[in-house]
Amino acid sequence: MADDDYVWAGWFYSHVDGTIAEPELRKIHLGAGDYTWTDCLKPKDGYYIHTSTLDPDNPAWKTASVSQDLYFYLLLPGGDTTWGSELIRET
Repeated sequence: MADDDYVWAGWFYSHVDGTIAEPELRKIHLGAGDYTWTDCLKPKDGYYIHTSTLDPDNPAWKTASVSQDLYFYLLLPGGDTTWGSELIRET
């Protein structure tokens, strides 16, 4: 990862009706180095919690995360849903 500012976005897309959720956006500065990037979708009482985490290999830096709630009415039965997160370099 390059030392720069990024917009970090979590999102999902329903393949049944084309619904795209408003992404949860967060601006973040990342130092140059390697990171472990994980996305997790956890069921929770009628909805899901989507959490994306960046864990730097540098022990002096903190782990960062962004999360959003995804409700069942947005995840239609009988179809596929794609979900994840992305980093968009600002410069």
